[in-house]
Amino acid sequence: MDEGIKEIANQSTTDGALSVRNITLKGEAGSKVFVNGKDTKLFVNSTGEVQVPLNTSGLDGEKLYKISLVDGAGNVGEAISVTIAKDTTPPKEVKVSLPSFITSADMMEATITGENGNKLFDFRH
Repeated sequence: MDEGIKEIANQSTTDGALSVRNITLKGEAGSKVFVNGKDTKLFVNSTGEVQVPLNTSGLDGEKLYKISLVDGAGNVGEAISVTIAKDTTPPKEVKVSLPSFITSADMMEATITGENGNKLFDFRH
């Protein structure tokens, strides 16, 4: 076993309409990169880094990638897993709740709710 991937940048991500997400790996210079067991034809450069494009095309949902390095002697490093959540679906309809009766002396409050994970707004006047 080789020491494998030392560091990964941009690992946790949610992808919208993009069909390729690039991540940066650090590992032994000259090592070959494999994604899901397939040779990517990419190598770790002399500074120990490589940019790896991950294809996120297809349906929405979680995309799982197993990435490993193989050095020039054929030693296989321990694989890491990268998950990208692809979400191209727009948020659902926003709903606004207002009090049934408002006077100029009252403070107006509005609650706006949307799909989980979306920013919610609170309006007070």
